[in-house]
Amino acid sequence: MKRKTIPILVILVISLISFNSHGQDGNTTEIPLTDNINFYSPEKIYLHTDKDMYMAGDTIWFKAYLLDGTTYKKSTKSSVVYVELLDSRDSIVDKRRLYVENISSYSAIHLPKKPQNGFYGLRAYTKSMLNGTVPYFQKVLPVFQDHTSQMEFSDDFVHNPDKIKNPSMSEEDKTIQIDFFPEGGTLVAGLSTTLALKITDADGNPLDLEGAILDSNGKTVAHFKSDEGLALVYFKPESNTSYYAMIHDDAQRKYFLPPVSAKGYSLSVKNRDENIIVQVESTERNGLDGTVVKGYMRGGKIIEHKVDSGQESFYALKIPTKDFPNGMARFTLDNKKGEPICQRTIFVDNKTKEPRLSINISPDKPFKNERTNLSIAIKDSMGTPIKGDFSVSITPLENQIHHSGMKDWFLLESDFIGTFNNLTIDRIGFELSKPIMDAFMLTKEREGFILNDLEDNNRSVGTSNQEKGIMISGKVTCSANNEKMSERIVSLSILENAYSETQVVDKNGHFSFGPYVFNGKATAILQLKNKDDFLKDSIIVDPTWPKITKNMPHNTENPYLIATHHISKDYNSDYGHIKSEDYQPGMTYLNEVVVKEKRKTIDQIIMEEINSSVPYSHPDVRVFRDSIPGWYGMSAIDLLARKGFRISGDYPNQSISLLGGSPGSIKNGTGPLVLVDGVPAKGLLNTLRASEVLFIDVLRFASATLYGSRAASGVIAVYTNRTLFSSDYGPSDTGMVKLEIQGFDENADFKPATLGLHGDNRGTLYWDPKIEMDTSGTYSMEFFSGNQIGKYVIELKGITENGQIVNESRTFEVSL
Repeated sequence: MKRKTIPILVILVISLISFNSHGQDGNTTEIPLTDNINFYSPEKIYLHTDKDMYMAGDTIWFKAYLLDGTTYKKSTKSSVVYVELLDSRDSIVDKRRLYVENISSYSAIHLPKKPQNGFYGLRAYTKSMLNGTVPYFQKVLPVFQDHTSQMEFSDDFVHNPDKIKNPSMSEEDKTIQIDFFPEGGTLVAGLSTTLALKITDADGNPLDLEGAILDSNGKTVAHFKSDEGLALVYFKPESNTSYYAMIHDDAQRKYFLPPVSAKGYSLSVKNRDENIIVQVESTERNGLDGTVVKGYMRGGKIIEHKVDSGQESFYALKIPTKDFPNGMARFTLDNKKGEPICQRTIFVDNKTKEPRLSINISPDKPFKNERTNLSIAIKDSMGTPIKGDFSVSITPLENQIHHSGMKDWFLLESDFIGTFNNLTIDRIGFELSKPIMDAFMLTKEREGFILNDLEDNNRSVGTSNQEKGIMISGKVTCSANNEKMSERIVSLSILENAYSETQVVDKNGHFSFGPYVFNGKATAILQLKNKDDFLKDSIIVDPTWPKITKNMPHNTENPYLIATHHISKDYNSDYGHIKSEDYQPGMTYLNEVVVKEKRKTIDQIIMEEINSSVPYSHPDVRVFRDSIPGWYGMSAIDLLARKGFRISGDYPNQSISLLGGSPGSIKNGTGPLVLVDGVPAKGLLNTLRASEVLFIDVLRFASATLYGSRAASGVIAVYTNRTLFSSDYGPSDTGMVKLEIQGFDENADFKPATLGLHGDNRGTLYWDPKIEMDTSGTYSMEFFSGNQIGKYVIELKGITENGQIVNESRTFEVSL
């Protein structure tokens, strides 16, 4: 198949201007953003759920967006996304495997009808992501047994945000913590600096306070007022002077700034919307000789400015941003040895490149259970329709409490190590001042920017774990004839699809079959074909579902839950039916149940276990070896003869008929299809003794259609003593392993409420994970407003064709 060329996201045209009379132009390299993204770019996932908190028995409708972490277009690495639902103990409750053909896929998970009140986690990842610094995306979902618990929780986060933002402190506990973050990392005497302040309580919660910066003589050099616990001040430190901060309401305590260095450098970066201004300064004449300013964005280097010999102590760069995508840009100042001296990260929010969105409903304020029209339009700044992949949900406002959105995750949170407070890109853009975002960027410098190793050419992006489908892999191990490893041959058979494939293992004994794309479950058999030549060989099969071995290095997966410990009620427990003296931590308590079924006999249990281990429902005939008198002296075919099947010939050249006609030769393939432990085994039945057989199933006519045309003469399925119930995938010294493989989940379709429906407490009025725009760039549909009055929110998320992130919402009210 002809390989397609990956389209380039954008080429950044950087112009360098020396606009200060004391500066001289150095050697500047303008580097296209896409030069190295194909190798270095990570994968990123985001889950759009229909709402943010759920009731017992609810369905979690979700859509997974899998993107290239640099271009925010289709990832070229993986097509397989794993989604897991975790309970409050981090145990997997349910899971889904999704196949992503383009950039998204969707499904649903049903919550238990009687879960405990608490926080469930919905996480998603690819195998490739497991190697990275951010191994998965996780969204924390509160789940409640009753509506009262849900409303109490919702009130604290939706209707009383101040309770979470600034919890009241008693007179005895007025602990205030102030951390200082100088631009460039150090306060240097004589060099103007930007200083960020992070003000929190003893628990790390942001505090909004007013105060001032003073020098050691008590002179005020700057005032500040924090918002979301952040503030920004500008001043020029002096030598032999110390500085401290004071809070206006607490004149007794001094919060000392870092000491001022007599010599050093400063790196100042300011975002002026249309331009980024980079200013570099040194305390010494010609102190910038040999230094280099480098700029990075979205995983690629965008600029490199090498200072010429003779450079004085100050210069500036002016970088136009009109072609910049949205996201973080990081600048470093390196010394002559290539070691970083200063670093600075800013956020670029290029509004001119964002799509124009409109979300409208008619009527504006619908009555209960009224037919309502929804219209969504997505166009560029010129009014041209924009195509893309989008999803929409309509739910009560009280169910949407997760403040961090799709844009925040992709452009901000997924690229930083460290915790986040209650800031979002949209909040800063529309409610808060731009300096707050600047202060926020400065506070994150110490915690680490994930893409800080962009020039490490030896770093790995986990190409070996890039999945395009379901893989079945493992290893053949042996204690003898190691030098003949290349002679080992492994076969794979997938029973439901009547598919088989053979492979020679590599020099280390590894094999890998796939990629396969199928839905539902499949039974696969792995077999060492030449087991007789290598009697001591074993097969070890790799797990068919990945295991998480690395946790998130920060709390970006649940930023709004940082303050949950301020809620008075413990939502993680629901032990009302247990006496306090009987409660023991760590023990799971079950509600009382009444057993009405009869106790199963051992024969029933064994039969159920057998039926669950075979791919068909019920055989036409099942022959247990132990049910045939004198079996120890018989062949496997003799067991069938005792059940009335027509056999001719003598061992080991016997023929058998399952359909009443002339016996067919099993050796030459004219007889029934023979399977031994699920694997086609032409001629093997003739040599099997009854002592090697546990039971035999016979399938005829309609029962045999599972195996296709090969089963025209029926199927004889033989199960041996050692391989029937092999749930452990290795090592298997029989040279044969049976696997139950979970395939991809089919897309689950949401059924909206209909007119006249009463008592519908699902919360979600509408969910569409596959919005399709018409030629005018508009999406239109109808929904019923539900039977509950109150405010509802329409949430639209998605990705445009050119990699722009869409995260928009609109509220409306349902009246009587």
